[in-house]
Amino acid sequence: MAAFAWLKREYLLGRRTRPTICEACGQDQGTIMAHSEDYSSPYGDHIGRFSLCFRCHMMVHSRGRSSAAFWHYVRQLEDGWVYPGLTWREGFNAIRRDRSWRPTAAPPAGSVKHERPLGDPSVLRRIADGAYKPGQPDITLFG
Repeated sequence: MAAFAWLKREYLLGRRTRPTICEACGQDQGTIMAHSEDYSSPYGDHIGRFSLCFRCHMMVHSRGRSSAAFWHYVRQLEDGWVYPGLTWREGFNAIRRDRSWRPTAAPPAGSVKHERPLGDPSVLRRIADGAYKPGQPDITLFG
């Protein structure tokens, strides 16, 4: 909670910009959230490092208890699918209702297939592999 409070303060002071596009799927609709894999202090760029839409964020947090659904989702993104944007108010129940979490499910109604991914689904693969946990080498591909 202290890291989240720090991040909110950074937004208010104008030192950080709130995320507007999901890094993983390219979604710009619905709620776009900042996700951290490392909450250690001193706080810095590792807090809120990832910009994820609500669906990608919930899939990241569900990866341990629903691994098959997480990897199915990652493969769908890699195939160019972009799922409908969701708000945090719609909540995880919206994901449960559209059954997109089922490993055999087709993308939900309103999904769009592109020739190539709009975002970078490999972000989700690296998060799941633990690349951004404390003590791991930083494998940032940019900059």
